[in-house]
Amino acid sequence: DLANNLKKENEWLKEADSSALQQSLRHLDNAYQNFFSKGSVYPKFKRHVVVEGDRTDHHESDRDEGVPGAGWFLVRIDLEVDERFHVPIEEIRAIQAGADVRQLLIEKAKALTEEKRVIDSRLSIIHHILEDREMRYQVTEKMIPEMIVYSSETVLAQHMDIMRWIPSVGEECLRLNPGMKCADPPYEFCEFLDGEYRETDVKIRHSEAVAAVGKGNDQINFRRLPAAKVLSVFHKGSYDSIGEAYAFLMRYAEQNGFHTAGPARECYIDGIWNKESEEDWLTEIQLPVE
Repeated sequence: DLANNLKKENEWLKEADSSALQQSLRHLDNAYQNFFSKGSVYPKFKRHVVVEGDRTDHHESDRDEGVPGAGWFLVRIDLEVDERFHVPIEEIRAIQAGADVRQLLIEKAKALTEEKRVIDSRLSIIHHILEDREMRYQVTEKMIPEMIVYSSETVLAQHMDIMRWIPSVGEECLRLNPGMKCADPPYEFCEFLDGEYRETDVKIRHSEAVAAVGKGNDQINFRRLPAAKVLSVFHKGSYDSIGEAYAFLMRYAEQNGFHTAGPARECYIDGIWNKESEEDWLTEIQLPVE
């Protein structure tokens, strides 16, 4: 029957009691027949609906004219099936309990905006691979000498949070080691420890070369970094499209018989601290290989 067919197409309908579904369909059918036969008028939508588990209670004193018993079905159609909003049952319950609808929508808008940003970044990488574009990338091979670095690790909510986190690491190192000198020439980089490029929940390690080993704590540690051979590529532009450079670099390594020997390193040359436009940001990506 119609109810069973609807359940196959819409999983959420299985949450409701089958009798309630059948009754709602009968009421809806009667309402349409009454309306188009001129036996009733437009509904005023003044029903008070209380969503509780799988059951919906309707107050008889608030009965809509011409659409008896259709409230539950219309609420679910309007609030959950509509793909523009897709309001889950938990949020419907929250609204009925007095939650701020505007705040719920603001939070949903923020979540959808972040999902869109992540999806756009991934699509950019996919399009780069499918179109096989050379773009502006040119890979070079070079040796990074042995050095002493101080390092710190954390997990960032978003890739874009890197530039807010790095300065705090340097400040903590200087607090522990007043007068600490950086190496000459300077060398500073971030490594992504997840084994893949990620936009959210980014496990990251920041390192900077220094002249000598200093004092560490649970946030800062010193280590001797061995010499490494790396494949290097420069990416100019926003970090949102840096995944294209990673795709190009990894494909180059595979096509030329290289094997990765550690996590990739990002060296930030120009960025928000000295360039007004994202188009002028410059990042070097180094991939240790053997």
